[in-house]
Amino acid sequence: MKILFSHITRKKRGGIATRNEYIESDTIKIGRSTSCELSLLDPRVLLEHAKVIKTLETYEVVAAENTLLEVNGELVDKTTLKTGDTFLVGPYKIIFESPSSDADLKLSIELTKNLRNQVSDLISRSSIDASNFGISKRTWSWSFFSIITALFLIIPLLVINSSKENLSSLDPEDLKKSSTSLVSVWSTGEISSPHNFFAHDCEVCHEKPFVPVQNNSCAKCHDDIQHHADTKLFPSASLSDLSCQSCHKEHQGKITVVKNNQDFCASCHDAIQDEPNSLLRNVSDFGKNHPQFNPTVIIDEDKNTNRSLSIGGDPKPIEFSGLLFNHAVHLRETGVRHPNDGIIDLECKDCHVSDSGGVSMLPISFKEHCNSCHKLYFDSSLPERELYHGDTKELFIQVENVYNSIAFQGVYIGKDAPDVIRRRVGQTLNKTERIEAAEWAKRKKEQVLEGRFGKDRCAECHLIENSEERWTIQSVSITDSWFPKASFTHESHEDMECISCHEASTSEQAMDVIQPSIEICQSCHGGENAKSKIPSTCVTCHGFHFEHMSPIYPINEVKVKETTILSSLSEKNLTLFNKRENNEIQ
Repeated sequence: MKILFSHITRKKRGGIATRNEYIESDTIKIGRSTSCELSLLDPRVLLEHAKVIKTLETYEVVAAENTLLEVNGELVDKTTLKTGDTFLVGPYKIIFESPSSDADLKLSIELTKNLRNQVSDLISRSSIDASNFGISKRTWSWSFFSIITALFLIIPLLVINSSKENLSSLDPEDLKKSSTSLVSVWSTGEISSPHNFFAHDCEVCHEKPFVPVQNNSCAKCHDDIQHHADTKLFPSASLSDLSCQSCHKEHQGKITVVKNNQDFCASCHDAIQDEPNSLLRNVSDFGKNHPQFNPTVIIDEDKNTNRSLSIGGDPKPIEFSGLLFNHAVHLRETGVRHPNDGIIDLECKDCHVSDSGGVSMLPISFKEHCNSCHKLYFDSSLPERELYHGDTKELFIQVENVYNSIAFQGVYIGKDAPDVIRRRVGQTLNKTERIEAAEWAKRKKEQVLEGRFGKDRCAECHLIENSEERWTIQSVSITDSWFPKASFTHESHEDMECISCHEASTSEQAMDVIQPSIEICQSCHGGENAKSKIPSTCVTCHGFHFEHMSPIYPINEVKVKETTILSSLSEKNLTLFNKRENNEIQ
């Protein structure tokens, strides 16, 4: 229904000003909260003071729980409203009026008791003065000072020193509840949840009276803390001068002791690239001043060189994982052919599944994710046999054992097999036949391994390394985390499509780093003070302590020549690499 709020203001010189406001709602919540349809920003109004509900043919006004409303001079908890009825919400008079031509319901709202006038009236009626008692203001001041000093300083010290043993023997809950305990007046606030188990044992942190908590007190429990930067390598960052209390403020409530405002981080990072030995770029706000994402990728075939490359830079980040994989083929709109189920549609989630925490992805398994479509059959006469997937040495042994077993057992139906191999079970072989069978098994093994069933089939998905003894599959090395100094949870984005952020449907090579650019994230996320987007601070994605990661350290930027990477690639893989429109390796 359409509702008209008519706000009435009476002018000092006479006259009335009216401001109309229209909303669409079936229920009208009235209160101080900004989530209410009728928000009355006055401290004398409850957060949710009352609500007007539409029934079948009437309207009802209902007071908040444990609250009464004055309706037409009578106190009620709820009542049916009629045209002309007046009810009070704090200092506001609200009139229920008949519907207008442009609204289903009209409420007129007028502030009848100005807060400023009430306060001024109260002050004017206060006439208490120290001189009324025949005592000077100086005497009153010193008296109050002496009382406060005795109550909050001297007496607590005497109690602590004289009754330390008795206090330590008390149960913490009894001490907390005791109305006679003077120690409680020293508390600056409620202890945080992580420290709640020793909340009443002040000496755990405060080792010396009137001395601030020292870092070694924190280190007694947090002995494995790893800073995000080595203070010896970055002396100008002044990290070594920071105390734990610089970031962690205790006695601020139950929730946390972590300082999470972005200004705290930006105080150093807004000019971090000017620091000696620093390769970091300036950042102060995710929405307005944040560099492009720099994923850490493997940039050589030997898997021993990592480099951070900008997603929007040149060269573009590519990664030598040892795999050949075409995302676009698997995600094409026309579907893909399944050997048993016909044409099927594949989605990202069919292979990529996040872990229980939603942070990282579970490993992809050939048996679980690939084998249903990509059968590793290697001999039409052995329809149930598949090539081993894994270590190539195990693959070679498997194929050799299969054909050696057939050679000396017989009953092989392959058309290219000699009679000695196609014999009946149980038929014995003479020496010449045994030699012939062994040579056939060796020849067959080599045909499978070196042909389209072995080497060529493996090369469809893997990079092949040739050697004098035998070809092998290049080891697969997929980066565990492209952003080791940041955290991201897929769980909080589970309602979104994968392709909203990852352009996998256009990726034809496994070398592509299919990570979203910062512009994609900024379409939803802004900085700490963002109004039209999701506010995000530094700690939304970054942490200061990384117990499982090495600290940031200064390095010389790696200069990689094209020949360094490409010299050892096979001709087939080199052709694949050169398919890219631009060569990203310099």
